[in-house]
Amino acid sequence: MTVVGSNAAYRTLRAGEATRVPPGVDVAEAAALILSWTTAYQLLHRAARVKRGQRVLVHGAAGAVGQALLTLGRMAGLELWGTARGDHAALVRELGGTPIDYQREDFTKVVPGGFDVVFDGIGEDGCRRSLAALKRGGMLCAYGYTAGVQAHHSLFSILTWTARLYVLGWLSGGRRVYFYSINLMRARHPAWFREDLARLFEMLATRAIQPRVAERISFAEVAEAHRRLEAGGLEGKLVLCPDLLSRHQRERELTV
Repeated sequence: MTVVGSNAAYRTLRAGEATRVPPGVDVAEAAALILSWTTAYQLLHRAARVKRGQRVLVHGAAGAVGQALLTLGRMAGLELWGTARGDHAALVRELGGTPIDYQREDFTKVVPGGFDVVFDGIGEDGCRRSLAALKRGGMLCAYGYTAGVQAHHSLFSILTWTARLYVLGWLSGGRRVYFYSINLMRARHPAWFREDLARLFEMLATRAIQPRVAERISFAEVAEAHRRLEAGGLEGKLVLCPDLLSRHQRERELTV
């Protein structure tokens, strides 16, 4: 995981920052797995430390991390619900979750008594409703603030949201709040990151998991890839491939 400098054909890294990919693994699927699936795995098993039979809510269930949370959560024996747009309900069911149309349904009233764990990478309404959806003693795992980013909120607003969420968690009657950052987790526990990523690659090699690749895109089309990413609505990753010809180059070859 390079953090910065990924849009390149080559990257220089320390040997300890590299993880061996098993032979025969599709390189685009391997690339699509690193950030989202390691985040999901660590949210489940390092942050929340989930147990079989727990009731879990995943926000943004049709997104990359959401899909990984549902897949890995099902493998861990969890009861899963996922918020998504109505047109993504079939995908959520396919991945093992009960879909909740966030535009029409109130997720705080879906499970009587509340969820054991809520995974929230959206931060809508300052996560107040996510906290309200928890049972007493439950845990909210916050790992992003896409609602604020999409609304072009300032960094100060995001930091204020973080501080407010800490206070809300403290005042929420036994409910816990965990802030997850993959960069911070890797800095604190580098061995965990290597171990978890290696385990995920082995699961990919045996086809126990399969990250969704929406499209493989040439480096020449990186700007278009970012525009599509910002527009949202994707059900898989856009993977930049150094050796892939751009759409324009392919059309030109066909006309020659």
